Amino acid sequence: DRTIALLLAAEYHAQNTPDDPDEGPEDEGPDDGPQDPGPDDDGPQDQGPDDDGPRDDDPDDEGPDDEGPDDGPGATDDEVVPLDLPASRSPSEQGVLDLPDLPATSELLGPLDVVERRPGRLREGTVEIRLRLTTALGLDQHPGSVPGYGTVHAADALAMIMARRDGEWRVVLTDDHGRLQHVILARRRPPGPRDRHRARGRSASIVELQVPTTLLAALDPTNHPDWEALLTELQQRLADLGRPGAPPDHNAGPDDWARRRPGAELDRWIRVRDRHCVAPWCRRPAHKADLDHTLAHAWGGPTSSWNLGAWCTHDHRAKHHAPWTVRQPSPGRFVLRTRAGITYTTHPKPITDPLPTPRPAATPRPLPDDGWADHRTDTHDDIDPDWFQKLTQKARPTATIPTRSRYDDEPPF
Repeated sequence: DRTIALLLAAEYHAQNTPDDPDEGPEDEGPDDGPQDPGPDDDGPQDQGPDDDGPRDDDPDDEGPDDEGPDDGPGATDDEVVPLDLPASRSPSEQGVLDLPDLPATSELLGPLDVVERRPGRLREGTVEIRLRLTTALGLDQHPGSVPGYGTVHAADALAMIMARRDGEWRVVLTDDHGRLQHVILARRRPPGPRDRHRARGRSASIVELQVPTTLLAALDPTNHPDWEALLTELQQRLADLGRPGAPPDHNAGPDDWARRRPGAELDRWIRVRDRHCVAPWCRRPAHKADLDHTLAHAWGGPTSSWNLGAWCTHDHRAKHHAPWTVRQPSPGRFVLRTRAGITYTTHPKPITDPLPTPRPAATPRPLPDDGWADHRTDTHDDIDPDWFQKLTQKARPTATIPTRSRYDDEPPF
């Protein structure tokens, strides 16, 4: 707002400032008459018989049209109206962000003497971290993933989720093949050091912990003291879950289908199920995508798990303006036909993929050469029984007394 006001004031002054440098408030005074001589006029003595009197033919001289102290109230064309504008900030203060709630801003900014240190608050964008619960418990070392970035090491992913304990923690329960069964919004968190530079309130981060349902039921919370509260909560809520793999709206009716937007639980389920944009060529994370009706809501399409999908903004716009023909024969399975007549079919993605197993070679790989003969038999006949004594005697240093030559001279040589 301050910058816009300054630009408007500068434009106003430029439009209302006369082009002639001799004109303006500086040339006006009590000694000036109604005529202001132009730059080529030498005063009243230049008037001759060809002159028309007090008026001069100099095109640069406007004559009685000039403003002066005798002008009436109607001469307001070149009058500059003062604007009540705030004082401009110095160049060193321009671009400084006012952060009103962070007491430690001076430590974060460093030794900046020219910038006035004000309190403020740091904000962080939406970050999603996916990690297996068994890796978080220290039972294995499976890598984690950050949608939009890629795979991260187990230790780095664990450090990231521990730094985002105030975010939204989703516990995704799967079957033994990694297929989605339930999505639980966890309330408990493992303890950890409190970061004093962390933003106040709940952050926009999303932490997704993946675990098979059978494995979660078999875990003993007392074996993991830091995660005992979370594991106990999850095991208690297992009994309240419905049919495995059933979406949250499996008992919904026409009143729920008539809603324009899905509820928070159904929204979370669809984003976890689709994982990313459902377009086969797109991998934009689902938490940054739009939820779109396969059959448009204006045409009677219900707001349900079998009529909603995650579409990124680009493909969502192309779906409606291209136009594309999209069907969803089953929840999470999309059949897309483009304007060029090409048909694509996508299926629901598994939550966890099994790690690749070692591929056996066709023939045994040769062992590295260690300096020993490979044709040695197991009878150890070729081994010297006194090898240890010989080795120790060889390694024992022998004291030798150097002999002195007769050609050596005594000091100082």
